[in-house]
Amino acid sequence: MTNNDAVAIVRRLFLDGFSKNDADVLREVLADDFVLTSAGVMADDDCVQNGSRESLIAGMQHNHRSFSDWHFVLDHVLTDGDHVAVRWTGRGRHTGSFDGEVPTGRDICLQGNSIYRVADGKIAQDWVFSNQTAFRAALGITTIPAPGKGAALVRRFWDEVINAHNPDAADTIMSPEYRQNAQGIEQGPAGFKTFFRDLLSNSQGMRAEIVAVVDTGPVTVSSTEIRFDMPPPGWPEISKIIDVFRNDGERLTEHWDIH
Repeated sequence: MTNNDAVAIVRRLFLDGFSKNDADVLREVLADDFVLTSAGVMADDDCVQNGSRESLIAGMQHNHRSFSDWHFVLDHVLTDGDHVAVRWTGRGRHTGSFDGEVPTGRDICLQGNSIYRVADGKIAQDWVFSNQTAFRAALGITTIPAPGKGAALVRRFWDEVINAHNPDAADTIMSPEYRQNAQGIEQGPAGFKTFFRDLLSNSQGMRAEIVAVVDTGPVTVSSTEIRFDMPPPGWPEISKIIDVFRNDGERLTEHWDIH
């Protein structure tokens, strides 16, 4: 399967499935053993871990009961092998109760990021992270979960380590057991620092602009634009990436990225 094939499947999920409230489309594009990990994105749950295809369908139907003309726009789509990352926006009018609140009749916007793994022509896995704080505030729901510390840690990583060109600052941000899920980078802060020093020595003027940060508590997603005055071999001058960080409340503990 090509990258274009994987993107087409994900676009069908959003535009023909979610936007049209079509359960048959979801059963067509999602694998039988599909696994969902979300933070209250598609339904009124606080957190779904290892959800199923049917739980995602139930969440979609719940959203269409809560919001008239509920539909999605795909703002950014990135691919890396069998993974597709999407920054999306959902919109609708608040005409039904989402979580016990009185409908406001206002136009509502929910933004988030999803990472999908595609296998054998089907979506096998889905990790979803959304801006629940702004979304629930717009609905007038006062029981908004307190934001975690992940966003602050991730912003420190980009500002104090990457933009400051200071690999050693990672020691105060990363756990000693920090796990890096990327080829060619050794584990722990030491592995990251070796990689980053090599990157800096082979480039000039590296800088990162944070486009958005979504904090779900234990997991934080950042959308970032990376620029170089002179990029290292094999890198473009400008690239847009999505990074997923896990944290324990005090330090970053794990990282995935997709370009």
